[in-house]
Amino acid sequence: MSIINTELELKVDGKNIGMNSFVERITSNIILGILSSLHDTDDWKNATITIKRN
Repeated sequence: MSIINTELELKVDGKNIGMNSFVERITSNIILGILSSLHDTDDWKNATITIKRN
């Protein structure tokens, strides 16, 4: 896998949550790994993940 420059933004209940570079990098890499294993995600520009707690 080639290196991909990414920006990661985390919001909780609309509030931006800051991350240090290590957390941002490892979280981005986990998500990139998931995306690379899925069909029809080769040429994406923006990905959104929403997690709702009940």
